[in-house]
Amino acid sequence: MPTNLSPTLQKFERPLRGFSVAVNPDFSISANPSSLTVSPSSSTTLTITLTSVNRFSGSVSLSTSIAPSGLKMSLSSNTVTLTSGGSATWTLNIRAFHKISLGTYTITVTATSGSISHSKTIKLTVTA
Repeated sequence: MPTNLSPTLQKFERPLRGFSVAVNPDFSISANPSSLTVSPSSSTTLTITLTSVNRFSGSVSLSTSIAPSGLKMSLSSNTVTLTSGGSATWTLNIRAFHKISLGTYTITVTATSGSISHSKTIKLTVTA
């Protein structure tokens, strides 16, 4: 043990034995791009990525909502199985109808596995 440390710091330098730290398995959610622009009568796509955190593995369900309504959205799949240390990607297809109101819409993507739930919000702007 270094001798130039104060007695207080020397106490903390000793290795801790018999202790374990509980780490809860989890996952993260990201979206690319983080915001979108679309014109009436056109479509765009959004990529959603889930990544295992702290050795999470299991089935994850994805759902979407939009406010206000007026866009059609469809996912490439509603469920995926994440492996420990892995990631999974979804494609969200978004279609703006020809009579859609111009303005900003909020898309919320929610990923859920048991009691774990994470959401990502994406702004979509409809321009002429």
